[in-house]
Amino acid sequence: MSGVRKPIIGAVAGFAVSAPPTDDHQTPCLQQLGGGCELAMLCDILLCTPEAKFAQPEITLGIIPGAGGTQRLTTLIGKARAMDMVLTGRRITGVEAAQWGLVSRLTKEGESVVEEAIKVADAVAGFSVIASQAGKEAVNGGESESDVTDLSPRTPSRTRSSSRATTFPAALRDAGSERGCACLFEKSAE
Repeated sequence: MSGVRKPIIGAVAGFAVSAPPTDDHQTPCLQQLGGGCELAMLCDILLCTPEAKFAQPEITLGIIPGAGGTQRLTTLIGKARAMDMVLTGRRITGVEAAQWGLVSRLTKEGESVVEEAIKVADAVAGFSVIASQAGKEAVNGGESESDVTDLSPRTPSRTRSSSRATTFPAALRDAGSERGCACLFEKSAE
């Protein structure tokens, strides 16, 4: 999913823990494998309900999360919290996930997380496709940049990531950005 250029919007209303736990959540079972939390972390924008549950329970089976789950989790919530979840199998609620930065938005009690996700998707779809793709690529490229303070243009020999060198100019050439910039300049001239 990380190679998909379109923004991916997800919604979690139940368990994003690989599988719903058994009655005794400490009992290892093969049903706990499946990557639910890893899949959720691949979304560009993730919404959840307050009752949603997130976990990395693989430790209960004597293994660790796969599919880049440990790295993404650390990037999203920090080392200390990632260690807590990975090494203990701890489950957190949607409220905690929002407070920790694991999700983008938390719905209010009684709101449909799917309807909210559709509203977000409609908003994103209303913008320039090229700008949306460029924004996604730039943010994802920025996650892996070691020196985020150096935003100078790159020569081919200095380019660490193609995103910075190509996405902004491509977005500026889009018809949607031309209209948006023209409107902005008209307002500032008034």
